[in-house]
Amino acid sequence: MTRRRMSRALPCCARAKRLGDEHPTVLTELHNLALMLGYDEEIREESRRLGQRTLKSKKRIFGIDHYETLISVVNLTLTPHEY
Repeated sequence: MTRRRMSRALPCCARAKRLGDEHPTVLTELHNLALMLGYDEEIREESRRLGQRTLKSKKRIFGIDHYETLISVVNLTLTPHEY
C-alpha cells in the first residue's frame, strides 16, 4: 500500500475506534477506502472483502432500500474488481 493511501486510511481507523465500526460515518469511510484500494492490484482481494463487509453492515443497519446501502451497491459495481 502506498504511503498516500495509508495516510488516508489512518483517520478512518481513529474514527472507528472512537465511534465504533458500525457508525454511519465510519461505514461510509470504510466503503470509500474499499473503493480507493480496489484500484491497487496487490490488495484488491482485501479491498473486495472490506467492501463486502461494509455493504453487509449497511444492509443490516439501514436496510436494503436505504440510499446509503443503494449507493454502496452501485459504487461496488463500478469498481475494477468483482463483488
